[in-house]
Amino acid sequence: LPRLWDLTENTQTLYHWFVELGEGEYVVDVPGARSERITKILKYENEVLQILESYGYTIEEVKEIYQNLPNLSVHDEPLEPSEL
Repeated sequence: LPRLWDLTENTQTLYHWFVELGEGEYVVDVPGARSERITKILKYENEVLQILESYGYTIEEVKEIYQNLPNLSVHDEPLEPSEL
């Protein structure tokens, strides 16, 4: 039987292929000091990661955008107690 460390290089090669050929669907991370794991990123996770890496608006900028939209009002406080 092969020992665990005999398979390490083969496993790392497979992980690398998945990441390189998976078109952004897979990611390898290191949860501990010596271990690696591969995870498939779902489609929506890619979109979320792209959004998190992009520039966003401040709260004041969002309020200004919404105030300039027709038929929409912005309130600083919730209208109903259940919204708290």
